Amino acid sequence: MEKMIMVIMLVLTGSLTSIFGQSTERFEALFIYKFSDYIKWPDNKAKKTVGVLNNSMVLKELNKVSASSGKITAIQLDGLSKIEECDIVYVGETTDATLQQAVASAKSNHILLVTKGQKHVGKGSCIGFYTEGGRLKFAISPKNMAAYQLKASGTLTALGKIIE
Repeated sequence: MEKMIMVIMLVLTGSLTSIFGQSTERFEALFIYKFSDYIKWPDNKAKKTVGVLNNSMVLKELNKVSASSGKITAIQLDGLSKIEECDIVYVGETTDATLQQAVASAKSNHILLVTKGQKHVGKGSCIGFYTEGGRLKFAISPKNMAAYQLKASGTLTALGKIIE
């Protein structure tokens, strides 16, 4: 049942972004929220904290989701000083230097690092959003996730583009 819900969400998300031209931030926030259901952390807390760096629109959308679900708390990160308080960190457009700092902090703290851009997955991010044919998609690296001591469900890896 969960797999079916995730598949429907992915199909609808891609279709809605292409048909209605809506911003991807809303759908990125929904994906991030759902990712928490398909990842196992070493501590496996019920409520997750999502830190957002360099994208106030994703933060705004995550706050809407968290208000209705109570399953996540979204916080703005002004730099990387509070990254260790998070279970998931979303990094919008960024420099390679900031990304490498985020990767180092996320690995040592078992944080799911999600980025805007598929190219960042090859540089250490766990998941990266990208658009293809007007559809929002994500790339995922099981290798990077293992380095962070995180485990993605088979459902999640089957739906993403695998990058090693």
